[in-house]
Amino acid sequence: MIAWAMLCPFLCVEAQPIVPLKVGDTVPDKLWNFPLQAVNASGGKSVVTLNDYRGKLIILDFWATWCGPCVKSLPFLDSLQSEYGDDLKLVILSSEKESVLNAFLSRPEYAFLRAHSVDIHKTDQVSGPVLTGLFPHSSIPHTIIIGKQGNIGGITTPEYISRDKIASLLQGDSASIPLKREKGSLKTPLLSISPGYPQPATPIFYSMLTGKIEGVMSASLEENTGEARRVLWINQSLLSLYAAATARGGLFLRSPNRRLIDGFEGRKPSLVKALDGPMLQSNRYTYEAVFPATISEAAKRDKMKADLDVFLDVSSSISTRKLDCWIITDYQSGMRTRPPLPDKPVKNVEFRSLKLLVTALNNLVVPPVFARPELNDSIHVYLPATVSQLSAGEIRSLLAHQGVQWKEETRELEMFVLSHKEFAGSTAANLKLTPAGYISLP
Repeated sequence: MIAWAMLCPFLCVEAQPIVPLKVGDTVPDKLWNFPLQAVNASGGKSVVTLNDYRGKLIILDFWATWCGPCVKSLPFLDSLQSEYGDDLKLVILSSEKESVLNAFLSRPEYAFLRAHSVDIHKTDQVSGPVLTGLFPHSSIPHTIIIGKQGNIGGITTPEYISRDKIASLLQGDSASIPLKREKGSLKTPLLSISPGYPQPATPIFYSMLTGKIEGVMSASLEENTGEARRVLWINQSLLSLYAAATARGGLFLRSPNRRLIDGFEGRKPSLVKALDGPMLQSNRYTYEAVFPATISEAAKRDKMKADLDVFLDVSSSISTRKLDCWIITDYQSGMRTRPPLPDKPVKNVEFRSLKLLVTALNNLVVPPVFARPELNDSIHVYLPATVSQLSAGEIRSLLAHQGVQWKEETRELEMFVLSHKEFAGSTAANLKLTPAGYISLP
């Protein structure tokens, strides 16, 4: 009955329609007293309200266990909770079943959430529409910042939250936090919303490449109005754009050992940096083009690839190169033992499929890996979850310790080649494998 009484200001017939809150709005009393079903709230409460945290800086995060960016942001958000303690409260909202949330919280790698009193709350068929009415969104994560004075300080995503901005908000100062824009807001061509852009009677065809657009999550969009065909790739990595332009992303998008960065020694360091695996999140581009409606799929991709090459002043191709490879020749199950654990306990990843193991290895910074086709797919080996921090030699030794037998072999393989124009078509032989791919050395 208490919960229903709290909900009545939102749901009763006499109540006014729910009006979305905007940045700068004061949080109404009815939201402060809105009941939230707790999954792991501080103090063991089953129902809490935002009023329990009034006077703190509140980070309200719409979230789900299946959302990669949501889960990835947890350690950083938790570190803010740990650092600022009683001055800040992280409140996570999910529409998933309580059993799913509890299973997630029970995993050892997320024990820090319980240790630092990060509250996770489950929305239901009653509370969910109310909260999404106040804070409408079509994608997650969707993060609301409520200031210590009770005003909406930001509507954004975790990637735009920094320690400096949180410190400013805690001191009562303003902070420049990009406003999150939903994918639906991208229906209008980017060029047409630029100041002074003419509104033509007939379609204007164009293509453009820009940097990262703040406040928008990575997305792709394609539409055909009958007169024109518009494609938009927004806030994507350079590799993702070339994957779309070549339709060969399965070859090189996740595999550094199938990329060659040729002739950039001392040239275009920012471009090489943008291809570096660990830097992909911070180096984003937006490509938009409007074509005639009748353009074919192949012609559209060819134009996109040509645009990227011209705009970036490079030459790209899918070409063959001879590379030293690792070949799995045999697997002796009787030799299997668990790999030695590092000093700090980490979770091990189990592999029972040779194909899955080969795929996982080719996503690491190691030479191309293949298995003899006649080998049985059934294996049983482990790799630590921190395998990306190991050297190629350490990975190979770790698997050999578990019965995986290897040999080296030179093979001619297809690769995505990105060349400085002066070196287009070179056959560089002196190569160094990096997270960005193979880099030719002088």
